[in-house]
Amino acid sequence: MNKYLHNLAVEVLKNSPEGLSKVKFAKIIYFIHKGLVNYKLSAVEDLKFIRMPLGPVPVGFMDLSEDSAFNVSKIMNTGPVYNSQIYTIKENQQSSNDDNFSATVKKLFGQLNKLTTSDLVEKSHQEPSWIENINGAIYFISDADLAKSLPKNTEMTVGGDENQRLQEKLVEGMLDDIVSGSTSLEYPDQNKQ
Repeated sequence: MNKYLHNLAVEVLKNSPEGLSKVKFAKIIYFIHKGLVNYKLSAVEDLKFIRMPLGPVPVGFMDLSEDSAFNVSKIMNTGPVYNSQIYTIKENQQSSNDDNFSATVKKLFGQLNKLTTSDLVEKSHQEPSWIENINGAIYFISDADLAKSLPKNTEMTVGGDENQRLQEKLVEGMLDDIVSGSTSLEYPDQNKQ
């Protein structure tokens, strides 16, 4: 397991005693990592991401569900199956981060947690690296990503069904790959013989 991801996940969940849904947790880790890099408290190379339909997901994120520091519980009948897991931290978990790192994570978390999951997904779909890659591609945050400011609660979408909006973001995230795949079938590369 990536030690940096483990420590960052511990710090994030220390600020959310009620826990975070799987999708929101992944997006918050993405944006907090980006913020930490901008504050020069971590390096771009500390964490890779995989492009998924609902936005970037840290490489190794799925291993957190097996990590003894975290509890993962399922919520029944609350919305999409892919977002039915809630991550919490077990008691007395400590990270090996310094006070400045912890304080910065707390500050960034306070800013990001005010946004809904679908708002965070929508903002992650505007990140240059997510736009430039295809689903399944693994990448580091780019300079173009770092140049974009972190989302704020003033950018929240008002109203609407959160689960429906999350479904719409999933479809939008898959659409480019579908169009690209069918276009390549219809117009195969002329250079291949």
